[in-house]
Amino acid sequence: MAEDKTAIDLLPLVPEKHEYDDARKSSYRLLTDPTDTDSVKYHFTMYQIDGSEPLREILTFRRNVTKLARGSDLESDAKAPQLILIVGRMLHGTAEASFQQGVDRHMNVLLENARSTAYHAVLVAAVDPDAPTAPELQAATAASIAAAQPDAVLDTLKEGLDAMVQVLAPFRALARVKRYLRRACRKPADMSIRTYVSHFNRINEEELALLPPFSTNNKLDFSEMIEIWQYAIPSSWNRKLQEQGKDPVLMTATEFVTATEFIESSEADYAKVPRKKDSTSSKKKKSAKTENPGGTKYCKYHGKNNTHTTEECKVLKAQKEGKKVSFSKNKTWSRDSDKSTSKSKKDLSAFIAKAVKKEINSFNSKKNKRKADLNAIDANGEGSDNDPDSDISLKDFDYEQFENLSFNGSLDDSEHSTKSFDTAQEE
Repeated sequence: MAEDKTAIDLLPLVPEKHEYDDARKSSYRLLTDPTDTDSVKYHFTMYQIDGSEPLREILTFRRNVTKLARGSDLESDAKAPQLILIVGRMLHGTAEASFQQGVDRHMNVLLENARSTAYHAVLVAAVDPDAPTAPELQAATAASIAAAQPDAVLDTLKEGLDAMVQVLAPFRALARVKRYLRRACRKPADMSIRTYVSHFNRINEEELALLPPFSTNNKLDFSEMIEIWQYAIPSSWNRKLQEQGKDPVLMTATEFVTATEFIESSEADYAKVPRKKDSTSSKKKKSAKTENPGGTKYCKYHGKNNTHTTEECKVLKAQKEGKKVSFSKNKTWSRDSDKSTSKSKKDLSAFIAKAVKKEINSFNSKKNKRKADLNAIDANGEGSDNDPDSDISLKDFDYEQFENLSFNGSLDDSEHSTKSFDTAQEE
């Protein structure tokens, strides 16, 4: 069911500030103790109205009249005429006219009462009150006509204010405001439960009774209010209350506010803090979306993309030609990574060739030295034909084969070959 927007505008939960001209401001110095003229005074401001203001401003004016009467010691029947005069000067336009009509209507009631009292007073003094004579009736009528107009009282002021509100308030204002409170007056997300209950109570206690028909029965009873509050809070709060075995309908206002404040506080204290986005991952996601946001081209193998069609697909072409196609999930992979392995093998081959050549040269030099020593021994007649190195010759050894050493296979194979070579040399 749709909310009644006009009902919400009549008396919204949160008061809206109405702008007034400075000329509409009326200031007073009121007594803190009206019975003591020497008591401390305080500054009090009221704004004059003309009937064009929102309903809440009209009701606020009426409440301020009561504050003015109490603070200025005018809240009595004897001083009511003075108070009515002050209030009349703060009203303009439709507000003033409707207020004066209410005052005049009540003044007429007072006059009629005074005339009735004077008439019956003469008859009571008659010889036979139950059967007054003609002269006695004429005297009673004359007394009634001559009765003076009584002075205004506080009820006169009340009648004038009631008439003003009745004229200025929208049609069926009370019913519409109650409808809003029952059906649409939920707690705003950014408002605490205590503030919400305070605003709700202000409407119920201070404003509903000031709407026609101007009765204390206008207010919602507590059982109805607590039921409204139960459905004005988030559903999660009601679930938590139920888990705790608490029924809002059986609570007092203080108990309800306290229980819901605990839930409100726990949600605020343990609210999830938004995780900081990783700039790297966000960049990757952004780049991924940029690379392939859907694409304007279509490939049977790769789907929608922005780079090629089915006819232009290199993978499909390679498959048709019978070539083996390998894929890598890493988009930055290239065959340049094989170069490092090839270079390592060449470096290793060069290193081994250099080491072997050095060892052979060293061996050759030692061999030449030993031959020289043997020749010297032979010259002296000391030698042996059983020397294993006596007939070794490196004359025909091909050193250039070590310049072109190459190793195929893995690094492990190269290490294995080197080890075998060293072992053979030692043997």
